[in-house]
Amino acid sequence: MALLSGIGISRSLRLLKHDQTIELVLAFALLGLFAIGTLAALIGNGIIWFGMNAQQASRESYLTTIFIEAQKVAETIKANTPKNARVLVMGSEPEIYFLSHRRSATGYIYTYPLMERQPYARKMQEEMIAQAERAKPEYVIFVDDNLSWTGRAESEQKLLNWWNEYWIPNLDLIQTILIKEGTEEDEHDPRPQAPSRPKYLMLYKRKPERS
Repeated sequence: MALLSGIGISRSLRLLKHDQTIELVLAFALLGLFAIGTLAALIGNGIIWFGMNAQQASRESYLTTIFIEAQKVAETIKANTPKNARVLVMGSEPEIYFLSHRRSATGYIYTYPLMERQPYARKMQEEMIAQAERAKPEYVIFVDDNLSWTGRAESEQKLLNWWNEYWIPNLDLIQTILIKEGTEEDEHDPRPQAPSRPKYLMLYKRKPERS
């Protein structure tokens, strides 16, 4: 749609400059529609584009603070690891890798396909586990948010079962961050809200090797 709109506007402007035929009517119509569309977009999104900072706009758009908190976690990792460090994100938040400028400890930067009902799910989970155990990442982030997993009742559970046994002897939980849902206005709404399961970003650091 964007490409077609660009072609239409470009053609309309060319007609205005170099044509005197009845096709000018179409050019005026296209330019008018473009002006109306632009105005509607500004009115509909102006508050987000011009009246909010990046964090406010993120929460207003996605109704969650997970992306805001992910940036904070990424900054912590970036400040406390060398540039060649490997990081493991248990969940589907690849923005943490990009924002921290650190590479993934495994070949899987998100876990959606590992939880799908498909014949390779278990094999993919086993591969992710093996790669994580070999890499021994200094920092691990576990995303306790169902939207970052989209697991189903029939989803393969090997990866999550492994995690429950793996982290206690190998990692220390150093930070637990609550993920808030809804907009900032929802937090101050006096009306009772339906209870929901809390969601968290949990940051772990590898325990020192025993001599």
